[in-house]
Amino acid sequence: AIATLSDTSNLFVDFNVPQQHLQQLRAGSTVRVTTDAWPGRAFTAKVNAVESRVSKDTRNIAVQAVLDNRDGALRPGMHVTAALELPAEHDALVLPPTAIQTSASGESVIVVRGPEATTKGQAEYVPVTLGRRVGDKVVVTQGLKAGDVVVTEGQLRVQPGAYVLVAQPKPHDSSGDHCR
Repeated sequence: AIATLSDTSNLFVDFNVPQQHLQQLRAGSTVRVTTDAWPGRAFTAKVNAVESRVSKDTRNIAVQAVLDNRDGALRPGMHVTAALELPAEHDALVLPPTAIQTSASGESVIVVRGPEATTKGQAEYVPVTLGRRVGDKVVVTQGLKAGDVVVTEGQLRVQPGAYVLVAQPKPHDSSGDHCR
């Protein structure tokens, strides 16, 4: 009889990272690993290898992390989600992904311009360069400055140069579950 022996005390987690994060990849970096098999539980792995070449097709870099699995919670071949913990970006401009418009010419946002831009103004399409995602936000690395008022909903109805009234955010009630 033939048997397969597996040591599952340490597992390899293989994933890809966009090339723009190459300078931030380091052996020993922390990776947060989650899986549907263990809802609400996060596992910690450490980067042990970074591919020497960038994929010419995807422009991604293959990364491998090692996960301590002595409790046997995970099995080889399971689907997991790996999130590489990158260094903090101070003073980053972030937007919800709904604010970003993507076209053949790249990403853009609609900015409200004028002396009273926080309440009303003219719509201007502004090309932007995006960085990484941070939670449910996207970092904007070029194209905006602090204080710009960006349209986050209803962009399809806004034409360049159109007059825009800015809706003020609704205050949340004390439970935080819904808006008034």
